[in-house]
Amino acid sequence: MRFNLQPSVRALTALVFACIAIGLPAAAQSLAGLAALNGTVQDSSGAVVADAVVTISNSSLGIDRKTISNADGYFVAPSLPPAVGYEVTVKKHGFVAFTRKTFNCWLGRTLPFLFN
Repeated sequence: MRFNLQPSVRALTALVFACIAIGLPAAAQSLAGLAALNGTVQDSSGAVVADAVVTISNSSLGIDRKTISNADGYFVAPSLPPAVGYEVTVKKHGFVAFTRKTFNCWLGRTLPFLFN
C-alpha cells in the first residue's frame, strides 16, 4: 500500500512558513532593539473611537509620531526606540483630548493601552 505524502508535506511547509512570517515582525523588532505601542481608543461609555489621532512623542529623543485608530479603535506604533519619558496624546473632533505622560518603552516589548 502506497501513501501520497506530497499534499501533506506541502501543507506542512506552508504552515511552517506562515508561522515564521507571523513571528518575524516581532522578532525583527526585538533584534533591532526596538519597542512598540498599541492600544484601543474608547469613549467614556466603552464604545470604540475610530479615526482618533494618536500622537506618540518623546522630547528627549525628538520623536513625534502620529497614527490613526482604525474602525475598531485599534492603533499601533511600531519601531520605537526603547526609552523613558514617552507621552501619548489622543485627539478626535468632538472629544476632549487625552494625554498619558511619562511611560517607558522597553526593548522587544509591545505596550498595550486602553484609552477611555
